[in-house]
Amino acid sequence: MIKKVGPTPIKPKHLASCHCGSVVLELDLPDGIVNPRRCNCSLCRRKGAIVASVALSGVRIIKGQEALKLYQFNTKTAKHYFCANCGIYTHHKRRSHPDQYGYNVGCLEGVDPYDIGQIPTNDGVNHPVDQRIATIQVRPAREDERESLFAIYKTTLRCYIEGTWGWNETFQRSAFREHHPLAHFRVITADGELAGGIHVEEQAQLNVVRMIFLLPRFQRRGIGSDLLLGEAARARAAGKSLHLNVIKINPAKRLYDRLGFRVMEEDNAVYHMRLL
Repeated sequence: MIKKVGPTPIKPKHLASCHCGSVVLELDLPDGIVNPRRCNCSLCRRKGAIVASVALSGVRIIKGQEALKLYQFNTKTAKHYFCANCGIYTHHKRRSHPDQYGYNVGCLEGVDPYDIGQIPTNDGVNHPVDQRIATIQVRPAREDERESLFAIYKTTLRCYIEGTWGWNETFQRSAFREHHPLAHFRVITADGELAGGIHVEEQAQLNVVRMIFLLPRFQRRGIGSDLLLGEAARARAAGKSLHLNVIKINPAKRLYDRLGFRVMEEDNAVYHMRLL
């Protein structure tokens, strides 16, 4: 954590801007600049910026929303924003941590990034999200794992829920326990590490996947699709159909569409889908 760069103290709420001033951000930096780094991926080594991280809720665009342009490449997961007038990269939504923005330290008001000194370089060529997972296991959840499951659920969905309905942690924790009984929950482990959870309610004529979630670093690695295809095979073997409840703001709905799930009905917040 860096609280001062050269003569400039890092304020708890610090302004950042592009070169021409068309775009101005306010960042929540109560701990200063956290984990500054460079990256050697194909994009970062061209732009050459020093980047640090902040929570999604810690970035506010106070000027120039209309001047910001979006660039995405390869998996189109990360979202990189830059000023359309001067071309300066200001911030991006991270691929490995979708609950965070990375921001350009050189855009911070009064900060010369060359005053920071030695900066580590992340291996973006061999991105951790692309690394092979050797073993995926699913097993019944234990009561002592409920809080861990809720923490993963919160990390996974808060950034989507917060912008749509707001986030009340007490309510969400209560709803998590009430609507998702432990008896229906199984935990997902990747190479022995707790990676997420899946809630499948087994009924007489059908099985319903009411929730599936994975920590960001385990997303977009084929785990979700493999699990759902496995659930489909299990339902068919029992002579049942497989249904899926999907929060409308869940970006994984594209995956469900590709796997063959189709919307049967919807309410204000949820799609009710069936695998055809």
